[in-house]
Amino acid sequence: MILPILETIRSNELENIGNGREVIIMEFDLREHIFHIEKEHKSKNRVDPYQQKYHIMPPVGGIYEPSGLCDCDGDYYVFIQYSPMEVERRGQCFSLYKSRDLLHFLYVGVPITSDQSIDKDGVFSGSTLLVGKEMYFYYTGKVDSLDLKDEDYEEGEYHTIVVKITKDSYFNDVYSDKLVVLKSTDYKEIASGRVSGPKVWQDNGVYHMVHALRTKEQTGAILFFTSSDKINWKYKKKLVIEEDYQIFECPDLFYLERIPILSVSMFHDGDKDMCNKENDKSIYKTEHNLIQNKVEKHKSFFTFLQGESIEEYCVGELQEWDYGFDFYAPQTFMDRNERVIMIALMGNPGSAYRNPTIELGWQHCLTIPRELEIREGQLYQNPISEIERQRKNQNSIVITKEADIRLKNSSDFVLNLPKESEGFNLDVNNTLRMYYDCKKQLFGMEFINSMGYGREKRETSINRLTEVRILFDSSSIEIFLNKGEVALTTRMFKKEKDYSLKLSSVGAKLTWWDIEL
Repeated sequence: MILPILETIRSNELENIGNGREVIIMEFDLREHIFHIEKEHKSKNRVDPYQQKYHIMPPVGGIYEPSGLCDCDGDYYVFIQYSPMEVERRGQCFSLYKSRDLLHFLYVGVPITSDQSIDKDGVFSGSTLLVGKEMYFYYTGKVDSLDLKDEDYEEGEYHTIVVKITKDSYFNDVYSDKLVVLKSTDYKEIASGRVSGPKVWQDNGVYHMVHALRTKEQTGAILFFTSSDKINWKYKKKLVIEEDYQIFECPDLFYLERIPILSVSMFHDGDKDMCNKENDKSIYKTEHNLIQNKVEKHKSFFTFLQGESIEEYCVGELQEWDYGFDFYAPQTFMDRNERVIMIALMGNPGSAYRNPTIELGWQHCLTIPRELEIREGQLYQNPISEIERQRKNQNSIVITKEADIRLKNSSDFVLNLPKESEGFNLDVNNTLRMYYDCKKQLFGMEFINSMGYGREKRETSINRLTEVRILFDSSSIEIFLNKGEVALTTRMFKKEKDYSLKLSSVGAKLTWWDIEL
Protein backbone atom coordinates (compact mmCIF):
# COMPACT_ATOMS: atom_id res chain seq x y z
CA MET A 1 0.00 0.00 0.00
CA ILE A 2 1.34 3.44 -0.91
CA LEU A 3 1.09 5.98 1.87
CA PRO A 4 -1.78 8.44 1.27
CA ILE A 5 0.53 11.45 1.10
CA LEU A 6 2.69 9.77 -1.55
CA GLU A 7 -0.33 8.82 -3.62
CA THR A 8 -1.52 12.43 -3.52
CA ILE A 9 1.89 13.68 -4.62
CA ARG A 10 2.08 11.20 -7.48
CA SER A 11 -1.36 12.04 -8.85
CA ASN A 12 -1.23 15.80 -8.42
CA GLU A 13 2.34 16.90 -8.97
CA LEU A 14 4.46 14.28 -10.70
CA GLU A 15 2.71 13.56 -13.95
CA ASN A 16 5.53 14.91 -16.13
CA ILE A 17 8.54 14.59 -13.83
CA GLY A 18 11.33 12.03 -14.16
CA ASN A 19 12.08 9.31 -11.63
CA GLY A 20 14.98 11.04 -9.90
CA ARG A 21 13.04 14.25 -9.36
CA GLU A 22 10.02 12.24 -8.21
CA VAL A 23 11.96 10.70 -5.31
CA ILE A 24 13.28 14.09 -4.18
CA ILE A 25 9.83 15.69 -4.10
CA MET A 26 8.23 12.72 -2.36
CA GLU A 27 10.88 12.74 0.35
CA PHE A 28 10.55 16.48 0.93
CA ASP A 29 6.74 16.60 0.97
CA LEU A 30 6.39 13.53 3.17
CA ARG A 31 8.75 14.95 5.78
CA GLU A 32 6.97 18.29 5.62
CA HIS A 33 3.64 16.52 6.04
CA ILE A 34 4.93 14.65 9.11
CA PHE A 35 6.33 17.88 10.55
CA HIS A 36 2.90 19.53 10.33
CA ILE A 37 1.21 16.50 11.92
CA GLU A 38 3.66 16.64 14.84
CA LYS A 39 3.24 20.40 15.20
CA GLU A 40 -0.55 20.17 15.18
CA HIS A 41 -0.52 17.40 17.78
CA LYS A 42 1.77 19.40 20.05
CA SER A 43 -0.51 22.43 19.97
CA LYS A 44 -3.61 20.34 20.71
CA ASN A 45 -2.21 18.26 23.57
CA ARG A 46 -0.55 20.71 25.91
CA VAL A 47 -1.88 18.75 28.91
CA ASP A 48 -1.12 15.04 28.76
CA PRO A 49 -1.11 13.18 32.11
CA TYR A 50 0.65 10.19 30.55
CA GLN A 51 3.56 12.05 28.95
CA GLN A 52 6.81 10.43 30.08
CA LYS A 53 9.54 12.38 31.86
CA TYR A 54 12.64 10.33 31.02
CA HIS A 55 11.52 7.64 28.58
CA ILE A 56 11.56 8.18 24.81
CA MET A 57 8.02 8.51 23.45
CA PRO A 58 6.71 9.58 20.02
CA PRO A 59 5.87 13.20 19.15
CA VAL A 60 2.62 11.77 17.74
CA GLY A 61 1.39 8.39 16.52
CA GLY A 62 3.07 5.14 17.49
CA ILE A 63 6.62 3.93 17.89
CA TYR A 64 7.68 0.32 17.59
CA GLU A 65 11.03 -1.47 17.28
CA PRO A 66 14.15 0.46 18.34
CA SER A 67 16.72 0.09 15.56
CA GLY A 68 20.18 1.20 14.58
CA LEU A 69 21.45 1.88 18.10
CA CYS A 70 25.05 3.04 18.28
CA ASP A 71 27.55 5.34 20.00
CA CYS A 72 29.26 7.36 17.28
CA ASP A 73 32.11 9.58 18.41
CA GLY A 74 30.48 10.51 21.70
CA ASP A 75 26.90 10.80 20.44
CA TYR A 76 24.27 8.12 20.94
CA TYR A 77 21.93 7.39 18.01
CA VAL A 78 18.55 5.72 18.45
CA PHE A 79 16.46 5.03 15.34
CA ILE A 80 12.88 3.89 15.95
CA GLN A 81 10.23 2.47 13.68
CA TYR A 82 7.71 5.31 13.72
CA SER A 83 4.11 5.71 12.52
CA PRO A 84 3.15 9.39 12.83
CA MET A 85 0.14 9.28 10.50
CA GLU A 86 -1.62 6.18 11.85
CA VAL A 87 -1.01 5.19 15.47
CA GLU A 88 -1.27 1.44 14.89
CA ARG A 89 0.19 1.15 11.37
CA ARG A 90 3.80 -0.01 11.48
CA GLY A 91 6.53 0.66 8.96
CA GLN A 92 5.92 4.24 7.82
CA CYS A 93 9.37 5.64 8.62
CA PHE A 94 12.30 5.75 11.05
CA SER A 95 12.54 8.57 13.55
CA LEU A 96 15.90 9.50 15.08
CA TYR A 97 16.83 10.56 18.59
CA LYS A 98 20.28 11.66 19.72
CA SER A 99 21.82 11.94 23.16
CA ARG A 100 25.15 12.50 24.85
CA ASP A 101 24.25 10.84 28.15
CA LEU A 102 21.48 8.30 27.30
CA LEU A 103 19.07 10.32 29.44
CA HIS A 104 18.48 13.62 27.63
CA PHE A 105 17.37 12.89 24.06
CA LEU A 106 16.98 15.28 21.13
CA TYR A 107 14.33 14.39 18.58
CA VAL A 108 15.96 14.90 15.17
CA GLY A 109 13.13 14.01 12.80
CA VAL A 110 12.45 11.31 10.19
CA PRO A 111 15.61 10.82 8.10
CA ILE A 112 14.38 7.56 6.52
CA THR A 113 10.88 6.99 5.12
CA SER A 114 9.15 4.29 3.05
CA ASP A 115 9.34 6.45 -0.05
CA GLN A 116 10.94 4.37 -2.81
CA SER A 117 10.06 1.31 -4.86
CA ILE A 118 12.45 -0.83 -2.79
CA ASP A 119 10.66 -0.13 0.54
CA LYS A 120 7.33 1.44 -0.43
CA ASP A 121 5.23 -0.93 1.70
CA GLY A 122 7.15 -0.57 4.93
CA VAL A 123 10.51 -0.04 6.61
CA PHE A 124 11.23 -2.47 9.42
CA SER A 125 13.79 -3.26 12.09
CA GLY A 126 17.52 -2.92 11.48
CA SER A 127 20.87 -2.11 13.04
CA THR A 128 23.88 0.15 12.61
CA LEU A 129 27.40 -0.97 11.77
CA LEU A 130 29.84 1.63 13.10
CA VAL A 131 33.07 2.25 11.18
CA GLY A 132 34.87 5.28 12.61
CA LYS A 133 32.58 8.28 12.17
CA GLU A 134 30.58 6.51 9.49
CA MET A 135 27.43 4.56 10.23
CA TYR A 136 26.00 1.91 7.94
CA PHE A 137 22.33 1.59 8.80
CA TYR A 138 20.86 -1.70 7.55
CA TYR A 139 17.11 -2.28 7.64
CA THR A 140 14.38 -4.34 5.98
CA GLY A 141 12.24 -2.80 3.27
CA LYS A 142 9.03 -4.51 2.17
CA VAL A 143 7.39 -4.54 -1.27
CA ASP A 144 4.00 -6.22 -1.47
CA SER A 145 3.43 -8.59 -4.35
CA LEU A 146 0.28 -8.18 -6.43
CA ASP A 147 0.20 -11.76 -7.68
CA LEU A 148 0.62 -13.69 -4.44
CA LYS A 149 -1.36 -16.85 -3.95
CA ASP A 150 -3.01 -17.56 -0.61
CA GLU A 151 -0.60 -20.40 0.15
CA ASP A 152 2.46 -18.22 -0.52
CA TYR A 153 3.89 -17.49 2.92
CA GLU A 154 6.35 -14.84 1.78
CA GLU A 155 3.73 -12.07 1.59
CA GLY A 156 5.94 -10.10 -0.78
CA GLU A 157 9.57 -9.24 -1.42
CA TYR A 158 11.86 -8.24 1.46
CA HIS A 159 14.94 -6.14 0.73
CA THR A 160 17.93 -5.70 3.00
CA ILE A 161 18.81 -2.03 2.48
CA VAL A 162 21.81 -0.05 3.65
CA VAL A 163 22.14 3.72 4.05
CA LYS A 164 25.56 5.19 4.77
CA ILE A 165 25.42 7.99 7.36
CA THR A 166 28.38 10.32 7.72
CA LYS A 167 28.49 12.32 10.92
CA ASP A 168 28.93 16.04 10.29
CA SER A 169 27.93 17.52 13.64
CA TYR A 170 25.56 16.82 16.52
CA PHE A 171 22.77 18.52 14.59
CA ASN A 172 23.60 17.35 11.08
CA ASP A 173 24.39 14.08 9.31
CA VAL A 174 24.82 13.28 5.63
CA TYR A 175 22.76 10.36 4.29
CA SER A 176 23.65 8.39 1.17
CA ASP A 177 21.17 6.94 -1.32
CA LYS A 178 19.51 3.67 -0.36
CA LEU A 179 21.18 0.51 -1.66
CA VAL A 180 19.72 -3.00 -1.74
CA VAL A 181 22.37 -5.51 -0.64
CA LEU A 182 20.16 -8.60 -0.33
CA LYS A 183 16.74 -9.73 -1.54
CA SER A 184 14.68 -12.48 0.06
CA THR A 185 14.66 -14.20 -3.34
CA ASP A 186 18.47 -14.45 -3.14
CA TYR A 187 18.16 -17.17 -0.50
CA LYS A 188 14.72 -18.53 -1.33
CA GLU A 189 16.09 -22.06 -1.76
CA ILE A 190 17.66 -21.93 1.73
CA ALA A 191 14.71 -20.50 3.63
CA SER A 192 11.55 -18.66 2.76
CA GLY A 193 9.17 -16.53 4.76
CA ARG A 194 8.65 -13.15 6.31
CA VAL A 195 12.12 -11.64 6.79
CA SER A 196 13.15 -9.44 9.71
CA GLY A 197 16.40 -7.86 10.74
CA PRO A 198 19.18 -7.49 10.11
CA LYS A 199 21.70 -7.28 12.93
CA VAL A 200 25.18 -6.50 11.57
CA TRP A 201 28.54 -6.56 13.39
CA GLN A 202 32.27 -6.84 12.72
CA ASP A 203 34.63 -9.47 14.10
CA ASN A 204 38.30 -9.90 13.15
CA GLY A 205 37.93 -7.92 9.95
CA VAL A 206 34.87 -9.87 8.78
CA TYR A 207 31.36 -8.43 8.68
CA HIS A 208 28.51 -10.61 9.91
CA MET A 209 24.76 -10.34 9.48
CA VAL A 210 21.80 -12.28 10.89
CA HIS A 211 18.19 -12.32 9.72
CA ALA A 212 15.17 -13.90 11.40
CA LEU A 213 12.28 -15.54 9.59
CA ARG A 214 9.83 -18.39 9.75
CA THR A 215 10.20 -21.05 7.10
CA LYS A 216 7.58 -22.83 5.06
CA GLU A 217 8.47 -25.91 7.14
CA GLN A 218 6.84 -24.06 10.09
CA THR A 219 10.01 -23.48 12.10
CA GLY A 220 11.86 -20.34 13.02
CA ALA A 221 15.26 -19.70 11.49
CA ILE A 222 18.22 -17.40 11.95
CA LEU A 223 20.23 -16.92 8.76
CA PHE A 224 23.92 -15.98 8.98
CA PHE A 225 25.70 -14.04 6.22
CA THR A 226 29.26 -12.73 5.90
CA SER A 227 30.88 -9.96 3.86
CA SER A 228 34.32 -8.45 3.33
CA ASP A 229 33.10 -5.08 2.05
CA LYS A 230 29.73 -4.45 3.82
CA ILE A 231 27.89 -4.62 0.49
CA ASN A 232 28.24 -8.10 -0.99
CA TRP A 233 26.89 -10.73 1.38
CA LYS A 234 27.24 -14.51 1.22
CA TYR A 235 25.09 -17.08 2.98
CA LYS A 236 26.90 -18.96 5.76
CA LYS A 237 24.55 -20.88 8.05
CA LYS A 238 20.93 -21.52 9.06
CA LEU A 239 20.08 -21.91 12.74
CA VAL A 240 16.68 -23.49 13.35
CA ILE A 241 14.41 -22.51 16.27
CA GLU A 242 11.57 -24.98 16.71
CA GLU A 243 8.90 -23.01 18.55
CA ASP A 244 5.16 -22.64 18.00
CA TYR A 245 5.13 -19.06 16.75
CA GLN A 246 4.20 -17.84 13.28
CA ILE A 247 6.58 -14.88 12.97
CA PHE A 248 10.20 -14.48 14.08
CA GLU A 249 11.64 -10.97 14.01
CA CYS A 250 14.03 -8.37 15.46
CA PRO A 251 17.07 -10.67 15.75
CA ASP A 252 20.13 -9.58 17.72
CA LEU A 253 23.41 -11.32 18.38
CA PHE A 254 25.92 -9.91 20.85
CA TYR A 255 28.74 -11.06 23.10
CA LEU A 256 29.17 -10.73 26.86
CA GLU A 257 32.51 -11.93 28.22
CA ARG A 258 33.01 -13.57 24.82
CA ILE A 259 29.82 -15.59 25.30
CA PRO A 260 27.50 -15.39 22.24
CA ILE A 261 23.90 -14.48 23.07
CA LEU A 262 21.09 -14.59 20.53
CA SER A 263 17.95 -12.52 20.99
CA VAL A 264 14.80 -12.96 18.91
CA SER A 265 11.21 -11.79 19.20
CA MET A 266 8.26 -13.95 18.18
CA PHE A 267 4.58 -13.36 17.63
CA HIS A 268 1.39 -14.80 16.24
CA ASP A 269 -0.20 -13.02 13.33
CA GLY A 270 -3.98 -12.97 13.10
CA ASP A 271 -6.38 -15.26 14.89
CA LYS A 272 -4.67 -18.58 14.23
CA ASP A 273 -4.36 -21.08 17.06
CA MET A 274 -1.37 -20.00 19.12
CA CYS A 275 -0.54 -23.24 20.91
CA ASN A 276 0.43 -26.78 20.13
CA LYS A 277 -2.36 -28.48 22.07
CA GLU A 278 -0.35 -31.63 22.78
CA ASN A 279 2.76 -29.77 23.86
CA ASP A 280 1.95 -26.20 24.89
CA LYS A 281 5.13 -24.23 24.29
CA SER A 282 3.46 -20.89 24.84
CA ILE A 283 4.26 -21.01 28.57
CA TYR A 284 7.99 -21.59 29.00
CA LYS A 285 9.32 -23.64 31.89
CA THR A 286 12.41 -21.57 32.51
CA GLU A 287 14.30 -21.05 35.72
CA HIS A 288 11.80 -18.37 36.76
CA ASN A 289 8.76 -20.34 35.60
CA LEU A 290 6.49 -17.57 34.41
CA ILE A 291 2.87 -18.10 35.32
CA GLN A 292 0.51 -16.14 33.11
CA ASN A 293 -3.25 -15.86 32.75
CA LYS A 294 -3.24 -15.38 29.00
CA VAL A 295 -1.02 -16.52 26.17
CA GLU A 296 0.59 -13.42 24.70
CA LYS A 297 0.92 -12.86 20.97
CA HIS A 298 4.33 -11.19 21.31
CA LYS A 299 7.32 -12.47 23.28
CA SER A 300 11.05 -11.69 23.31
CA PHE A 301 13.59 -14.35 24.22
CA PHE A 302 17.33 -14.76 24.51
CA THR A 303 19.52 -17.85 24.55
CA PHE A 304 23.17 -18.56 25.26
CA LEU A 305 24.42 -20.06 22.02
CA GLN A 306 26.34 -23.31 22.32
CA GLY A 307 29.52 -23.83 20.29
CA GLU A 308 32.92 -22.25 19.77
CA SER A 309 32.25 -20.57 16.42
CA ILE A 310 29.40 -19.51 14.16
CA GLU A 311 29.73 -22.77 12.25
CA GLU A 312 29.11 -24.68 15.49
CA TYR A 313 26.45 -22.47 17.08
CA CYS A 314 23.27 -24.15 18.25
CA VAL A 315 20.36 -22.84 20.31
CA GLY A 316 20.32 -23.36 24.07
CA GLU A 317 17.36 -22.89 26.42
CA LEU A 318 15.13 -19.96 25.53
CA GLN A 319 14.67 -17.49 28.37
CA GLU A 320 12.32 -14.52 28.49
CA TRP A 321 13.92 -11.09 28.62
CA ASP A 322 11.23 -9.53 30.77
CA TYR A 323 8.29 -10.94 32.71
CA GLY A 324 6.05 -7.88 32.56
CA PHE A 325 3.21 -6.85 30.28
CA ASP A 326 4.97 -4.31 28.05
CA PHE A 327 8.29 -5.40 26.60
CA TYR A 328 9.26 -6.30 23.03
CA ALA A 329 11.97 -6.15 20.36
CA PRO A 330 15.12 -5.46 22.45
CA GLN A 331 18.27 -4.36 20.65
CA THR A 332 21.81 -4.02 21.99
CA PHE A 333 24.94 -2.05 21.19
CA MET A 334 28.33 -1.48 22.76
CA ASP A 335 29.08 2.05 23.95
CA ARG A 336 32.27 4.06 24.43
CA ASN A 337 32.89 2.40 27.83
CA GLU A 338 32.53 -1.09 26.34
CA ARG A 339 29.23 -1.59 28.10
CA VAL A 340 26.58 -3.67 26.32
CA ILE A 341 23.45 -1.53 26.44
CA MET A 342 19.96 -2.81 25.63
CA ILE A 343 16.88 -0.75 24.77
CA ALA A 344 13.46 -2.28 24.04
CA LEU A 345 9.96 -1.22 23.10
CA MET A 346 7.79 -0.65 26.15
CA GLY A 347 4.68 -2.02 24.51
CA ASN A 348 3.15 -5.22 23.23
CA PRO A 349 1.96 -4.69 19.63
CA GLY A 350 -1.07 -6.67 18.65
CA SER A 351 -1.99 -7.58 22.24
CA ALA A 352 -5.41 -7.27 23.84
CA TYR A 353 -4.17 -4.34 25.92
CA ARG A 354 -5.88 -1.02 25.39
CA ASN A 355 -3.71 2.06 25.81
CA PRO A 356 -5.70 5.19 26.73
CA THR A 357 -2.93 7.27 25.16
CA ILE A 358 -4.37 6.34 21.74
CA GLU A 359 -7.20 8.74 22.49
CA LEU A 360 -4.52 11.40 22.91
CA GLY A 361 -2.95 10.53 19.55
CA TRP A 362 0.00 8.33 20.55
CA GLN A 363 1.09 5.04 22.07
CA HIS A 364 4.15 3.14 23.29
CA CYS A 365 7.55 4.34 24.48
CA LEU A 366 11.00 2.81 24.98
CA THR A 367 12.46 1.27 28.11
CA ILE A 368 15.23 3.03 29.94
CA PRO A 369 18.61 1.93 28.54
CA ARG A 370 19.76 -1.12 30.49
CA GLU A 371 23.29 -2.35 31.02
CA LEU A 372 23.77 -6.10 30.54
CA GLU A 373 26.26 -8.30 32.36
CA ILE A 374 26.82 -11.94 33.22
CA ARG A 375 27.11 -13.09 36.81
CA GLU A 376 27.65 -16.74 37.64
CA GLY A 377 26.47 -17.79 34.21
CA GLN A 378 23.25 -15.76 34.35
CA LEU A 379 22.26 -12.64 32.41
CA TYR A 380 21.51 -9.55 34.51
CA GLN A 381 20.00 -6.26 33.35
CA ASN A 382 19.93 -2.98 35.25
CA PRO A 383 19.16 0.66 34.46
CA ILE A 384 22.25 2.50 33.25
CA SER A 385 24.17 4.03 36.15
CA GLU A 386 23.68 7.53 34.68
CA ILE A 387 20.14 7.60 36.08
CA GLU A 388 21.56 7.61 39.60
CA ARG A 389 23.16 11.00 38.95
CA GLN A 390 19.64 12.40 38.54
CA ARG A 391 18.53 11.31 42.00
CA LYS A 392 17.41 14.16 44.25
CA ASN A 393 15.82 14.49 47.69
CA GLN A 394 16.68 11.12 49.22
CA ASN A 395 14.29 9.64 51.80
CA SER A 396 14.78 6.48 53.83
CA ILE A 397 12.72 4.58 56.41
CA VAL A 398 12.60 1.14 58.04
CA ILE A 399 9.16 -0.46 57.79
CA THR A 400 7.91 -1.75 61.13
CA LYS A 401 4.66 -3.05 59.68
CA GLU A 402 3.01 -0.64 57.23
CA ALA A 403 3.85 2.67 55.59
CA ASP A 404 2.16 5.17 53.29
CA ILE A 405 4.52 6.76 50.78
CA ARG A 406 3.96 9.48 48.24
CA LEU A 407 6.23 9.63 45.20
CA LYS A 408 6.59 12.13 42.41
CA ASN A 409 5.81 11.05 38.87
CA SER A 410 9.46 10.30 38.19
CA SER A 411 11.08 8.43 41.08
CA ASP A 412 13.60 5.72 41.94
CA PHE A 413 12.48 3.27 44.65
CA VAL A 414 14.65 0.62 46.37
CA LEU A 415 13.29 -1.86 48.91
CA ASN A 416 15.77 -4.08 50.79
CA LEU A 417 14.30 -7.12 52.51
CA PRO A 418 15.96 -8.70 55.58
CA LYS A 419 16.96 -12.38 55.59
CA GLU A 420 14.08 -13.30 57.88
CA SER A 421 11.50 -11.47 55.74
CA GLU A 422 8.30 -13.28 54.85
CA GLY A 423 7.72 -10.97 51.89
CA PHE A 424 5.87 -7.74 51.22
CA ASN A 425 2.75 -6.24 49.69
CA LEU A 426 2.74 -2.98 47.75
CA ASP A 427 -0.38 -1.18 46.57
CA VAL A 428 0.19 1.50 43.92
CA ASN A 429 -2.64 4.03 43.62
CA ASN A 430 -5.20 1.30 44.24
CA THR A 431 -4.42 0.30 40.65
CA LEU A 432 -1.50 -2.12 40.74
CA ARG A 433 -0.55 -4.59 43.48
CA MET A 434 2.90 -6.14 43.82
CA TYR A 435 3.79 -8.87 46.26
CA TYR A 436 6.34 -11.49 47.24
CA ASP A 437 5.43 -14.69 49.08
CA CYS A 438 8.56 -16.05 50.73
CA LYS A 439 7.05 -19.48 51.40
CA LYS A 440 5.89 -19.95 47.81
CA GLN A 441 8.97 -18.12 46.47
CA LEU A 442 6.66 -16.19 44.18
CA PHE A 443 6.81 -12.57 43.01
CA GLY A 444 3.78 -11.14 41.29
CA MET A 445 2.06 -8.03 40.08
CA GLU A 446 -1.65 -7.71 39.43
CA PHE A 447 -3.84 -4.89 38.23
CA ILE A 448 -6.85 -4.13 40.40
CA ASN A 449 -10.44 -3.39 39.33
CA SER A 450 -9.69 -3.73 35.59
CA MET A 451 -7.37 -0.72 35.79
CA GLY A 452 -4.77 -2.46 33.62
CA TYR A 453 -6.69 -1.81 30.41
CA GLY A 454 -6.45 -5.51 29.59
CA ARG A 455 -3.34 -6.24 31.64
CA GLU A 456 -4.13 -8.63 34.44
CA LYS A 457 -1.54 -10.67 36.31
CA ARG A 458 2.08 -11.79 36.15
CA GLU A 459 3.89 -14.13 38.54
CA THR A 460 7.43 -15.47 38.47
CA SER A 461 9.25 -17.76 40.86
CA ILE A 462 12.41 -16.49 42.50
CA ASN A 463 14.19 -18.49 45.19
CA ARG A 464 15.02 -15.64 47.54
CA LEU A 465 14.18 -11.98 47.15
CA THR A 466 16.55 -9.48 48.73
CA GLU A 467 16.02 -6.28 46.74
CA VAL A 468 13.25 -4.68 44.70
CA ARG A 469 14.10 -1.63 42.62
CA ILE A 470 11.34 0.23 40.78
CA LEU A 471 11.68 3.09 38.33
CA PHE A 472 8.49 5.15 38.17
CA ASP A 473 7.64 7.47 35.31
CA SER A 474 4.38 9.22 34.46
CA SER A 475 2.82 6.15 32.84
CA SER A 476 5.30 3.32 33.28
CA ILE A 477 6.90 1.10 35.89
CA GLU A 478 10.12 -0.89 35.45
CA ILE A 479 10.88 -3.45 38.18
CA PHE A 480 14.29 -5.04 38.80
CA LEU A 481 14.62 -7.88 41.32
CA ASN A 482 17.85 -8.85 43.06
CA LYS A 483 19.95 -6.25 41.25
CA GLY A 484 18.76 -7.23 37.80
CA GLU A 485 18.27 -10.99 38.09
CA VAL A 486 14.65 -10.57 36.92
CA ALA A 487 12.92 -7.64 35.21
CA LEU A 488 9.22 -6.83 34.82
CA THR A 489 8.00 -3.88 32.76
CA THR A 490 4.51 -2.44 32.44
CA ARG A 491 2.65 0.67 31.42
CA MET A 492 0.38 2.04 34.14
CA PHE A 493 -2.30 4.67 33.55
CA LYS A 494 -3.29 6.11 36.91
CA LYS A 495 -5.87 8.83 37.48
CA GLU A 496 -3.89 10.72 40.12
CA LYS A 497 -1.05 13.11 39.38
CA ASP A 498 1.54 11.42 41.65
CA TYR A 499 2.16 7.93 42.96
CA SER A 500 0.56 6.91 46.25
CA LEU A 501 1.97 3.72 47.79
CA LYS A 502 0.80 1.51 50.64
CA LEU A 503 3.60 -0.83 51.70
CA SER A 504 3.39 -3.65 54.23
CA SER A 505 6.52 -5.53 55.29
CA VAL A 506 8.38 -6.16 58.53
CA GLY A 507 11.94 -4.95 58.92
CA ALA A 508 12.42 -3.90 55.30
CA LYS A 509 14.40 -0.76 54.51
CA LEU A 510 12.96 1.58 51.93
CA THR A 511 14.90 4.33 50.15
CA TRP A 512 13.54 6.57 47.42
CA TRP A 513 14.56 9.58 45.39
CA ASP A 514 12.99 12.02 42.98
CA ILE A 515 14.36 11.75 39.45
CA GLU A 516 15.00 15.20 37.98
CA LEU A 517 16.17 15.68 34.42
